[in-house]
Amino acid sequence: GKRLQEILPPDLYARWVPLKERYVGKDDDINGWRPIFAAAALYEVALRKRGFETNGVIWPTVEKLARKSKLEVTEPTVSVKVEKPRDAIKEFKNAPLDDLDCFAKTIERLESDLDLMRVRANAWAVGDVAQLRQLAPVDNASACIAVVMNAQVMQDRGYTDWPARRAEAWLAAVEQALARNASSVAVLPVDQILKPDGYVATLRARGYQIEDP
Repeated sequence: GKRLQEILPPDLYARWVPLKERYVGKDDDINGWRPIFAAAALYEVALRKRGFETNGVIWPTVEKLARKSKLEVTEPTVSVKVEKPRDAIKEFKNAPLDDLDCFAKTIERLESDLDLMRVRANAWAVGDVAQLRQLAPVDNASACIAVVMNAQVMQDRGYTDWPARRAEAWLAAVEQALARNASSVAVLPVDQILKPDGYVATLRARGYQIEDP
């Protein structure tokens, strides 16, 4: 029932205004959204206007080639049963969220990181891992995921372990493939390759030999 100007610190709102006007324009509805949703909408629009895709562009091509070659495709999944989903949505809608950190880091990334994204994308395209490590982005995603995971409704319903379950499902599928196949191809976000606690780091910790490109 409040607007961003009423709930954001004045300095943060002052940083939001020019970005909103630049990428969203005159549409004022977004100023009535929760900070976490407003930040997500602004971020997606800004990326698209800079020529980036917000969804993965590699997996659809790899999957098409694999199925054309009649190769087995494994997509690790985690099932989460939501009891009384309408009640869950209502609870989440009314729950207080500590989402200012998510909002602030998204603004910071839009202010400082968009120009570097093209450099990072080109480094990714040629497999320049050293440069990718040097150009680590502002991590707004983790802050925003934490907002949802730390919400009381998520904790009360026992949903906070799904990121760990998803990671374990992927790692289990990899270990099964390595044990069963002469060769395997895995597709995952580049941050899971580079992060010190990412999937590749976990495999290394489990004793697998990892060679960077």
